[in-house]
Amino acid sequence: MRKLITAVVTAGALAVGGAAVPALAGVPAVPVPVAGAAPMAPPNVALPKVSPPAGWDTPAFAANYSQIGEKFSTAAVGDLDNNGVLDIVAGYPDGHLYAWRTDNGVRWFDFFTGPGAIQASPLLVDFDRDGRLDIVYANTHGDVGVVEADYHRLVTVKFGPDHPWTGAFGTPAVADIDNNGNYEIIASSFDQRMWVWMENGHLFPGWPVFVGDTSWSSPAVGDIDGDGEVEIVAGYDCDGAPGQSCSPDYGGYVGAWNPDGSRVAGWPRFVSKQVVWSSPALADLDGDSRLDVVVGTGNMPATMWDGGRQPMNGEYVYAFRGDGSNVPGWPVRIGRNVTSSPAVGDIDGDGRPDVAFVAEDGLLYAYSGTGQRLWTRCAGNNPFAPPNTGVATATTCPGLHASPTIADVDNDGRQNVVIGGEQWLRAYDGNGDLRYSGETSAGTDPMTAAPTVVQVNGRTWIVEATANGNRGKVFAWTTNTALGRADWPTFKHNMTRSGSNSSRASFPVYKNAYSPTLYRLVNGVATPVSYAEWQAAGFPSPRPTNTDYVKYPWAPTLYAVTFWPARWQWDLLTYELWQRAGFPAPRTATWIEGSDVYKRANEPYIYVRDPAGLVHQLTYDEWAFMNFRQPRIVP
Repeated sequence: MRKLITAVVTAGALAVGGAAVPALAGVPAVPVPVAGAAPMAPPNVALPKVSPPAGWDTPAFAANYSQIGEKFSTAAVGDLDNNGVLDIVAGYPDGHLYAWRTDNGVRWFDFFTGPGAIQASPLLVDFDRDGRLDIVYANTHGDVGVVEADYHRLVTVKFGPDHPWTGAFGTPAVADIDNNGNYEIIASSFDQRMWVWMENGHLFPGWPVFVGDTSWSSPAVGDIDGDGEVEIVAGYDCDGAPGQSCSPDYGGYVGAWNPDGSRVAGWPRFVSKQVVWSSPALADLDGDSRLDVVVGTGNMPATMWDGGRQPMNGEYVYAFRGDGSNVPGWPVRIGRNVTSSPAVGDIDGDGRPDVAFVAEDGLLYAYSGTGQRLWTRCAGNNPFAPPNTGVATATTCPGLHASPTIADVDNDGRQNVVIGGEQWLRAYDGNGDLRYSGETSAGTDPMTAAPTVVQVNGRTWIVEATANGNRGKVFAWTTNTALGRADWPTFKHNMTRSGSNSSRASFPVYKNAYSPTLYRLVNGVATPVSYAEWQAAGFPSPRPTNTDYVKYPWAPTLYAVTFWPARWQWDLLTYELWQRAGFPAPRTATWIEGSDVYKRANEPYIYVRDPAGLVHQLTYDEWAFMNFRQPRIVP
């Protein structure tokens, strides 16, 4: 039986743990600013680990996975087996998914996805709506699937076999793109196609879509053109071969497609002389209530194309409106190429969205939604080395491909930008001051994957999955405080990896005024949403239902009727429920579902019994008011 939601969680918060509990044994407290204290320079606090000092280990990789370069797959966090304990789920270059318990660090789950590295980040979603989270994965061998905590495979599919490269580097997304209550899996691939599979593993009508070159970018899903339907946005390459759409030029595209696979008007946008490997972020930058597309480019150097004679077109971050036009103030010029995937959230506390990303000059950049630079900091050196401000110099800031996240890690009311840079995790405040740092293991485990920020048992955890040599690891640090607001707490915003901060990117959630239960529509039928589903979708804010309040003119009992597409929902209201709804004035109804009109065979009188059990003898006028509903004859 599902665990239904019976409390309202503050909109925008991603806290998934319970109330505060005593500090973890052996973990020192982190200083928290005291209200009213004299201003002082922000400390660079060394974050204590909740993982072992050397991290939680994977088994040793096979020989052919011993040299991996970089690991991009971000860890996911959720209660995988419904035991009340959050689990850390991460994918590795050996093709395995592993899960660790957050209460004791035990690695209890090990699933082999296939003979390909997992660079895509795992997704956590209740795919089959049984009240338990499932894992969605993809690897570079071309395997895509959904697996349950008991290792039962719900879906197993592959990219097309008619291309020598069939795998995936980008992270899939899961969303209900046709709003029928069922999930679809959306994925990019090396095989020159964008793919969408239905819940049963069959291809969604209109897909795959041929794009003509490889895609290293991850798809994002959200309504960018305001038509009430979600669109799919992703980057892909175009090397200028004869017959390709960009020929005789070369570079990359940012494309957008409707649910039926047709192109959105105004798309794709072409970037000359540079690929687009960055994964788009969908968020409303300019306040027009429509999602914009924020995206970097790739890391192809100019010398790959024409000996360095062309300008470095990768040194930009773009923001497009839903019609493909530029958001005012964008693009912005950066010091080096931007393979990083942007994170969007209120960094400086002005109530408006900002953008954070990393470039290959090793700098972490923060920009306002209007395209104004807020600050830059070196994210690739030792944050405790003098002058430990994180400010870049020409010799201390190595290039990075890492992606940031945004969350208030110490619950002080101000969000931080969190980034894993080489061997050091960092959290900067809205002014760009370095507040917290965490090391991995004696400088041996470089971080490229975006951090995941989550609340575990009332405490903020910052989780990083790393790999180096022939072994993978998971590290976790804590601020020993509750988690505050979290605008972009993991790669692609949420555990369904929608890449969008809009709730419509996963599925709409509905709630009526008198009940705490949340619903989603499945084939037009209202279906209660489990906590696991709501959590995995990023806690989207519920939409109001279309509900009316009625009563019979001769009875005091009130009822609520909610007009779902396939079937209406009738509820008898107690005084407390009526009060919770705000004492709405009821209208008189000619019929209430669950009533019974009847007469006895030996009497001329007609009666009605309402769902509450109240029996009333109808007058002729009352029977007429009920449209002369034919009575059931009883002995």
